[in-house]
Amino acid sequence: MMMVHPLLVSNHADLQIVLEEDHVILYGTPEESAGVMLKGHVMLNCFGQTKVKSIKLKFTGIAQVSWTEVFDTKSKHKQHKAEHLIIEKEWTFIEFRKKVHCFQPGQYKWEFQLPLPGNLPISVKHTLGKIEYQFRAYCDRPAFSSNYMAHTLLTLNRMFFPLDLSDSVVISNTWAGKVNYDISIPSKWYSPNTIIPVAIDLEPIAYHLTVKSVCLTLKEYITGHVSGNHKTQGKKLRRIRDDQFVSSGDGHWIKTIFLPIPTELNFDMQSDLIQVKHKITLTIALANFDGHISELKAAIPVTIAPPMEEEGNILPAYQENCPSTLAHVSYSQLPSYSPPFISTDIRCGSDVLPTYESAITA
Repeated sequence: MMMVHPLLVSNHADLQIVLEEDHVILYGTPEESAGVMLKGHVMLNCFGQTKVKSIKLKFTGIAQVSWTEVFDTKSKHKQHKAEHLIIEKEWTFIEFRKKVHCFQPGQYKWEFQLPLPGNLPISVKHTLGKIEYQFRAYCDRPAFSSNYMAHTLLTLNRMFFPLDLSDSVVISNTWAGKVNYDISIPSKWYSPNTIIPVAIDLEPIAYHLTVKSVCLTLKEYITGHVSGNHKTQGKKLRRIRDDQFVSSGDGHWIKTIFLPIPTELNFDMQSDLIQVKHKITLTIALANFDGHISELKAAIPVTIAPPMEEEGNILPAYQENCPSTLAHVSYSQLPSYSPPFISTDIRCGSDVLPTYESAITA
């Protein structure tokens, strides 16, 4: 559970947004994911008598991309910029009216539920752009009184099913009439802080050929798209060089090199404005009998996704047409909250979705 500190606090009250989970995982590809149901509440803590005109909550998902194109003259440049609204939802907990609502000292809570579609793009933050999901709560007050506001970010990621993770990747070819090569990894899906075993099998065709070095690099590529224009920025995440590549005795050079994945990186994703991809690049330096060095280069695409979650931490799936399927998914309940003074639950009327429990028993 994540509690957000209010942006504005007075001696009379503060406003908070409490989410069941501030890091949500969508399971499966955008085409097959059922989405999830996110639950939370807005809390108003009144330390004295507090007058309120209205209370609202707004959720938005926005994709932004921006970069500057510099021409050869360096005196001219062009700004590429775009913004898309991905999703938007608003709740009204206290309707505006001419006569203000007067709250006595105590704690007041308004619950909400938000069905997140399975095809949403995941959260990204980069110098080229970002995809950001945010909650903002507003408490409008009478004239000459400070309004209350609170906000919190929701991180959205995607995880793939175990069957999707079993596909191995193999690259086989003959290079420049000098060597046959097989390069393979056991899966195309990996998570941060894990290791990619890269198996390399080289069979020399040319005489007196030796392997001087093998260099593996894990790279991240982020591309921004605006009105038919695009810009890609690459980043080296990890690099390993092996200078001890010797023959196995049967005419082959065989070795497995372990490439670690860093903890901090962006996950693979695809949206209209931003794309994130990863690949392993290999550079194999081969020495001819005359000492001339040639370089064999290859690339293997990999997908970086979040690690598998424990079952108890999975939010319930949201299926608009089949609410009864919610009963088959485990989820974590919000912990109980014991206030030091009056606590009042106020449920919103038509603006609040049916509760999880009512969907199960329906």
